[in-house]
Amino acid sequence: MVRLKGEAEYVVDGKRFRYAPGEVNIRTPDNQLAGTVTDSDQIMFYLDPDQVSGLEDTLNWLSSADGAASIHPLLGQYLTALGGVLPGIPKEEAATVASTTLAMIRACLSRLPDDIVAASHPMRATRLELARQHVDAHLKSPDLSPDTIRSVLALSKRRMNDLFEECGGVQNYIRGRRLLACFKAILANSGESPVMSIAEDFGFCNGAHFSRVFKAHFGWSPSDARDMARHTLATSTYERWLRDEARLQAASPQGERP
Repeated sequence: MVRLKGEAEYVVDGKRFRYAPGEVNIRTPDNQLAGTVTDSDQIMFYLDPDQVSGLEDTLNWLSSADGAASIHPLLGQYLTALGGVLPGIPKEEAATVASTTLAMIRACLSRLPDDIVAASHPMRATRLELARQHVDAHLKSPDLSPDTIRSVLALSKRRMNDLFEECGGVQNYIRGRRLLACFKAILANSGESPVMSIAEDFGFCNGAHFSRVFKAHFGWSPSDARDMARHTLATSTYERWLRDEARLQAASPQGERP
């Protein structure tokens, strides 16, 4: 079980444990605990013994007082992300979700090389989601860097480079998220704030450089985006509805379709 919001507190073998959102709590049939639970949402996974064959001793230990704190945090992060998208997943993908989630559970509990390889895709997706959340929360911070992301993900430099290879590197990924934030901010204020003022908020201090990378990323200059925002403000609600979807899709970089 992983809590999506709220907290739970249990006493295990005389020790008090508090489970916050994102922390995994393992229960076995012979290990049911009493405790207090705040108003909360949680997602629970019931596993058949055949699905966790070979992990019986590990599960018993991780559900004990000594093992409760040793569950790999990546498992809770994956299950929390899954909880956010699960309501929108079509029934046709249920088998894929189940097999992928089981592979992730086995990899994080056993930590065996073969199990880790089998769960490489959900592990990568989870780490990229954590990176995105951290980057988006610190877009205006001058301290945002590959080193801070690496610290959040607890990865070596080599594994970090491998993770962001398809994105053109960590620095390129950060710049892309900042450019997207600038684009959204230009549209949101309807061209009222100077473009360079918005750019500086997100760490772009050189106007010529900002214009160049902005146009390379979106195919439009910052002034084009500002003019579009002003024109959109002047159009009717119906015209805006007709045009916004196409414009935003045209402006969004690869992988950022609304």
